[in-house]
Amino acid sequence: FYSSICGVTYTRVGAILTKIFLSEYWMGIYAAAMRLFEIIIEFAYIIYKPLMPKIIQMIEHNGEYNKIVSLVFKLCILIYIPIIIGFISIGDKLIIYIFGESIVKEINLYYYFLPSIFIYPMTSFTSSLLVGFNMHNNYFYSTVLGAICSIILNILLGHFFGVYGLAVSYSLSILFMLGYNFFVLKNNFRRFNYKEVLGLLFCLFTSLFIINIFSFMFNNFLIVIFVSILFYMPV
Repeated sequence: FYSSICGVTYTRVGAILTKIFLSEYWMGIYAAAMRLFEIIIEFAYIIYKPLMPKIIQMIEHNGEYNKIVSLVFKLCILIYIPIIIGFISIGDKLIIYIFGESIVKEINLYYYFLPSIFIYPMTSFTSSLLVGFNMHNNYFYSTVLGAICSIILNILLGHFFGVYGLAVSYSLSILFMLGYNFFVLKNNFRRFNYKEVLGLLFCLFTSLFIINIFSFMFNNFLIVIFVSILFYMPV
């Protein structure tokens, strides 16, 4: 119950403070930006949620869960970060396509939510691992930390930087949770070796190259998305 309250706090306090610090207009823009990224994040959950029952089962029976957990981390990095890169390249066209030309002046706000595409699903996954390892108290502390950081950061950054500060606070509060989760779980799974790190970096630089090349070649962002995915998948 209390974890749920904290979860609502660190995800929704920004929208409330937007109305307090600014206006209903900016609250609407902020809520629309959050909704767009929540939709993207829901698709991102497809990567690890089907694997969680298997991971939990392996943890409970002292199975070799490290391989599958490592696989999930790699998939998250190789999919979420290229999505962020792609959004930086063609995000303005996508936002205008969804919300119309009237949103052009406020389009920069959406870029401040970009880190959450990677941070939020990773935090959700590591929080699920806390439950899997029966670290329920740590799971609760993680949500409390997120709620406290969200309130403090939203008030401070919202006051000084307006709606952009509120958008940054959303990602930062979840980042604190992710850092806490990793700290608690650090002894429960192996770290990447240097070959795996180099392989991940190679794939990420390749995605950056592919997306930018095709964004220059095609004006239609739907074609850019389709062709980029087509060429990135073999990598």
